[in-house]
Amino acid sequence: VVIGFAISVSGIADVAYLHEMAPPKWRGSIVSVNEGCISLGFLVAFLFAALFDTTHGGWRYMFGTSGVLALLQFIMMITSMPESPVWLRQKGRIHEEELALRKIYGA
Repeated sequence: VVIGFAISVSGIADVAYLHEMAPPKWRGSIVSVNEGCISLGFLVAFLFAALFDTTHGGWRYMFGTSGVLALLQFIMMITSMPESPVWLRQKGRIHEEELALRKIYGA
């Protein structure tokens, strides 16, 4: 239940973040690619489960693999993902908004 809730919250948050970050002409495409990547992730998870299904203690490998990938994703998000410029503007953090926009659009 907890994991299902976390997945649903992240599914909402990532689409909102992509919507704020993407240029208007690319928004639909970027969100569609995001949904395709989620489906690909389900397929890869299924293949890993099938691979480790017959292995003694295979659930440990499945759990470990997902844990390592989640940790890698977390580290990359913390170190390289900018704050949302829209959120920064709403909080009155204009200088940080400008820095985030420069990081996103390379200007």
